Amino acid sequence: MSSLLAVVALAGCAGCGDLGSMRSCAIRGELAVGPGIVLVQPGTLYGGEVRYAAEIGPDGRFRLELPDGGTHGLMLVVGEGYLYLPIEVEVGCDADTVVAARDGRALTASDDADLGDNPVLTAPRVTVGPAGQAVSVDAADPDGDLWRVFAHPVGSSIARPLTPPTDIVDEISPDGRYTGAGGLDAAAWLLVAMDHSCSTSDVLRVEPTTE
Repeated sequence: MSSLLAVVALAGCAGCGDLGSMRSCAIRGELAVGPGIVLVQPGTLYGGEVRYAAEIGPDGRFRLELPDGGTHGLMLVVGEGYLYLPIEVEVGCDADTVVAARDGRALTASDDADLGDNPVLTAPRVTVGPAGQAVSVDAADPDGDLWRVFAHPVGSSIARPLTPPTDIVDEISPDGRYTGAGGLDAAAWLLVAMDHSCSTSDVLRVEPTTE
């Protein structure tokens, strides 16, 4: 993992003078590679549930609006061949909080030296039915330390852990078919699996199909 990290706040944000008492709590940044996904936990890194997410574009850039400021843990996941990049930041609400390397350049993630132990997602599917969109995907982790499988409806700020096929035991999630349903509709979803060894699956982008 890279240690060349710092968080700085911009001096202002476009339109802030017209917001009155409204706050804009947002994080933005740029990675040296993309596309991918940023997952966000309110509170300390690894100290809470992942609730928010945003797509990282092909140019490595992302921006995510949050309901509140304060401490948040970020997990940035980019293309195949990299470890995910975890960062803890203090989010302000008077200007975008910018995640950047100490020298001001785009963030870089460390190379993953062993892709053979990464989680693997297969057979992703998003279906549209009477109750809305339903997400499912098969997850497997060769070294048996799978943490969670997450789904993000693109265009929203929401991250959802998918439901495993059986119980999670000692924070290890089982292999098998993961599912999630109802409440959200999107033109596309991002799916990613993460393990306890800083390895991730590829980030899958899946469009809905009508049953």
